[in-house]
Amino acid sequence: MEEVCSGTALLYESKRLLGNEKTAKDLFIAARNHHPEAEGIVERWITHFSAGLTSMIQVLDPEIFVLGGAVMLRNPWLIKLLTDRVEMLVYESMRSNVKLKLASLGEDAGLYGAAMLVKRRD
Repeated sequence: MEEVCSGTALLYESKRLLGNEKTAKDLFIAARNHHPEAEGIVERWITHFSAGLTSMIQVLDPEIFVLGGAVMLRNPWLIKLLTDRVEMLVYESMRSNVKLKLASLGEDAGLYGAAMLVKRRD
């Protein structure tokens, strides 16, 4: 998943396609402006990420799957699109249980989690 679905993977693709100074944000902007190759990269990302989420959901059967990170937090519209894709891919019996949510703690979620671990050890 890290190799094809991370912000780092999107950054690499953005630099390859648009130039070394470009970011993943620029890639999404290019895709929204109907740049064909940028649209293809974003579509592949969505396809791979949906497949990965589907696999994890089918194995773990979580009540909710919280998505964070820069890509998701800066493109919250992806939640609906990913939810629709995952619902098409998961076992039919699990479709009504798919709940993808955007991390409410933003980019500091990891810090909050680390603080909670430290607090529990005390």
